[in-house]
This record gives sequence, C-alpha cells and structure tokens, in this order.
Amino acid sequence: MVSERIELQSMMNTRDLGSLINKNGRKVRSHRLIRSGELSRASKEDLKILHDVYGLRQIIDLRGEDEMAERPDRTYGEMAAVPLTAMPSRASGVTRDRKFEEEMRQLANTAGPQGARVRMRNFYRIMVSHEFSLSQYHRFIEYLLANKDHASLWHCAVGKDRAGIGAFNVELLLDIDLDDIIEDYLYTNECYFPGLTPRESVFDYYNFAFLEYIEQSLNTINEVFGTTKNYIREGLKISEEMQEEFQKAFLED
Repeated sequence: MVSERIELQSMMNTRDLGSLINKNGRKVRSHRLIRSGELSRASKEDLKILHDVYGLRQIIDLRGEDEMAERPDRTYGEMAAVPLTAMPSRASGVTRDRKFEEEMRQLANTAGPQGARVRMRNFYRIMVSHEFSLSQYHRFIEYLLANKDHASLWHCAVGKDRAGIGAFNVELLLDIDLDDIIEDYLYTNECYFPGLTPRESVFDYYNFAFLEYIEQSLNTINEVFGTTKNYIREGLKISEEMQEEFQKAFLED
C-alpha cells in the first residue's frame, strides 16, 4: 500500500497520503498530508492544482539554508512557505546545493560507490537520533497540526530522504503498518525511475531509495529507544495526547 501519486507535469514525486489505511482499518484523510520534492521548478499550472483542488495552504521546506537560497520554492495564492531544516549540518549526498555535482565526481574517484552507501546510511541514522533533527521533526508535526483543516505539503530536494523520514514519522503516528511504511518509502523509485534497477554507482546510492536506508533508521531507533513507541515519546517528544490529537485530525472517523 502506497501514497497516491498526484499527476503533475513539473513535479514527479508528489503524493497524497490519503490512500493509506492504518492497522485498525482507518483511512488517512485525503487532501491533508502531501509529500513531495522541491517546488523550485513547479509550474504555475501544477501549483494551481495543488492550491485549488487539494487545498494546499502550507509548504514545509526541510532542505538546508543554501538549498533554499539557491532554489527557492514557488508558491501560489494562499500558500505559506515554512523553512524547517531537518539536518544539523550540511550532508553530502542529501544536501543538493551547488556543491553536490562536484562532490559526486570526487567521491566517484575516491571512496567510490561504497563510500556513498556508507554516507547515506549514516544520514538515516542521524535523522532519527540527533537531537537537532528530532526537535525539527517535532516542530514539523506541530506545523501539520496547526494547519489540520487544510493540506500541508512537506519536501526536501527530491522527496526521498528528509521528506521520506517526515513521511515515516507521520505514518508511525497514524499507526500505519510498518510493511506499508517501507513500501511507501520505496515507491519513490517508481516515481523517478520506473522499471529501473539501481546499479553499484555513486549516483544510484545517492538517488535511489534503498531498503537498507530505512532499515538503518529502524535499527537505530531500536538501538537508541528500544521501540518505535519509545521513539515517538522520547525521541520526537510526542505525548499520547498529542498523538491522539494527530490521529483525530488526519484519520477518517
């Protein structure tokens, strides 16, 4: 079970979580929770669809400050942009600023594909264990709740890593089955690279969603917090009352 892809001309990985159903058979509300890649190249026509059809009013940008400055999001109508950097520092391979292409070339000539693989796994550890990232994802949940009567969209550069962990956190809070959470994470590959199998290359380790990446986050959660329930309470600092409020807001009755 995966989030529903929104068919847009200028944005390939924009998806509505409203197609997901949790462990208790409750469906996620449509037109409320949208994950995506960045909106810097979004066409006016696509933005109008998100605004008028999906009711998008809040865009949460999980990128770094340099990425935001180099490629600012485009907005439309009543959309409000919210900068919310997810990583504690610049992350080579995740941060897609003007240094990215050169870093890929250098890595290909030094540590090679396995170097990229190790870096990416480390980033997935950081996003679920570093105090800065955890506090930012807590704020992310607060922003979603504050805009619960309208659609919110969150994104990073391509909508895979930082936005992927954002979706992971949302789906945990909504009690989506873990197998479905993983399947939805991997669906990014079908959106960007339909029918292709990743190769042993720096490019592919940086651009594909790999099962081992999300497993690295899950293993880290188990090591640091013991369970995903403890991760929610102790890591994300989300109380049972706040989770109940979140489920009430974003699950159908």
